[in-house]
Amino acid sequence: MKSFIIKRSDGGISLAELHNGSIESLIKEWEKCAKPSELPVLYYREINREGLPNSEFFDAWIDDVSTNTLSINLDKAKDIQIAKLRGRREFFFDKYDKMMHRAIDLEDEAEKVQIRIKKQKLRDCTEILKSLIPNSIEDIKAATPSLDEF
Repeated sequence: MKSFIIKRSDGGISLAELHNGSIESLIKEWEKCAKPSELPVLYYREINREGLPNSEFFDAWIDDVSTNTLSINLDKAKDIQIAKLRGRREFFFDKYDKMMHRAIDLEDEAEKVQIRIKKQKLRDCTEILKSLIPNSIEDIKAATPSLDEF
């Protein structure tokens, strides 16, 4: 089995595996499933699957044709991590909204203040990542706050 990266016109990369047949037939099959924004294929090349970058940040992969290597655009990886964090915190915003409605109904001023503080902490939790100038994926992961306290 051979593995290929396909450089798309939207700037992204797709991975494809050739089990049998020709690379040309593989590309034609891929094009049938591709989104219009991903077409046309700019180029493709065979790769070694060992040593691929962290797949958690697949959408941040970049292909350096001159060195035949795949790496990660750290700014894009940081944006991906921020988006994930925002998605995970939505659950807590919903939870605190419901708690706020109860506190309003009960006219519990102290509880309302506590909820406002927690919601502000949630809003602020992306600030560390936003200000980060990462040198590695590990920097991004280390700067990503846990939402366990919420």
